[in-house]
Amino acid sequence: MSSGTKELLVSLSFPDAGHGWVVGSNGTILATSDGGRTWKPQVSGTSNYLFGVCFVNPQKGWIVGEAGTILHTQDGGAHWQAQQSGETEALLEAVKFLDEKRGFIVGEFGSILVTSDGGAIWKCITKREADILDIGSLGKTRPTLYSLDFQDDKTGVAVGVGGCILRTQDGGETWQDVPSPTVNHLYRVKVLDGEIYATGLRGTLLKSEDKGQSWELTHLPRKISLNWYYGIAGNSQNLLLAGETGEVVTTQLNRVCPAE
Repeated sequence: MSSGTKELLVSLSFPDAGHGWVVGSNGTILATSDGGRTWKPQVSGTSNYLFGVCFVNPQKGWIVGEAGTILHTQDGGAHWQAQQSGETEALLEAVKFLDEKRGFIVGEFGSILVTSDGGAIWKCITKREADILDIGSLGKTRPTLYSLDFQDDKTGVAVGVGGCILRTQDGGETWQDVPSPTVNHLYRVKVLDGEIYATGLRGTLLKSEDKGQSWELTHLPRKISLNWYYGIAGNSQNLLLAGETGEVVTTQLNRVCPAE
């Protein structure tokens, strides 16, 4: 099926089986109300690159992107309004809302933003050493975070550059580093059937069965492992990975093969 655009599309959100949104380069927002059979553009009001989108229902959603961009809609995208992130120089990579009020954003320099009022006020809860104009501080800069997901109201995981894994057990108020079995960049983390998966550079696929406290590395066949993967979907018995060169693979009971 055709999306009707040649812009690069990088993130999508479906709050139900029919309604979905996808975002990408040059401020692109596309929406569907028929499960993805047809897509219509929406006016974002920006030309900034948009990296992440999250809808909690077919009416309310948020989008994040470069230059600290946060957009919010309360009418299914008929109108998008900017919210103030306070991070005008940062790339905001991903957004996740637990409900209509509680939301989280991750991005450049390990930034984690939180809101408890639907985005009227966003607060950055991580100190960014990059703000200190000192050559010695460059090595202390926290890794950029690319993705986050929550297993429940309390437990969440964020992943990013160099295999970085952060975990919260208090609903996002505090985050702790978790030992990672890889130094490869992790581009996406997803909770599926009570288990947590992360995927990224060089075919990296990680799995946690204890709410993100510990992780094991799944070894993919060499041909597949040469690619990077940016998307995860499916369930624990039928896991789909999507990424470089249009490659989509599926894992079934520890077997990995190209998706049909």
